[in-house]
Amino acid sequence: MAMLSSKSPYPSALTSSNLPPGANLPSVLPTSRRVPVMTTPPKNYASPTESDFSEGEGTDSVKHWSEDRVCDYLRSVKCGEYEKIFRKNHINGENFLEMDKEVLKEMGIDKVGDRVRLFLCIKKLRTRTYANQKKRNRVSAE
Repeated sequence: MAMLSSKSPYPSALTSSNLPPGANLPSVLPTSRRVPVMTTPPKNYASPTESDFSEGEGTDSVKHWSEDRVCDYLRSVKCGEYEKIFRKNHINGENFLEMDKEVLKEMGIDKVGDRVRLFLCIKKLRTRTYANQKKRNRVSAE
C-alpha cells in the first residue's frame, strides 16, 4: 500500500511568517476610506399609485377602514378632490376594495385618468389584502 504524502496539494495561506524578509502583505481593504452614512431621502414615490399606505400598514386592515381613512388614502394618491363623492356614497374600506371603473364612473368620477389611477390603487390594495388573508389562513392551518 502506498503512503500518502503529508504535504498538502493546496498552497498555504500567506502569513508574515512564510514571506521573505522585507515583503509585505497586500492590504485587502483600504483603511483610509470610509463609507458615508446615508440619511433617509425624502419620500418620492415611483408611481402615482404609491403612497404612505403602500407597504407601511397591514393591508388586511383596509377592509376595516372608516370613511375618513378612505379619504385619507384618496389624498395620499392625489385624488383628494373626490373626497366629497366618497363621503356622499358612504364608502368605507370594505366598499372601496369592491369598486371597479364602472362604479367609479357611476359615482361621478368623470376623468378617465383619475378612474384608471384609482382603480389601479384599489386593485393593488385588494391583491395585497387577499394575499395576506391567504397567507394568514395557511399559517393558522399548520
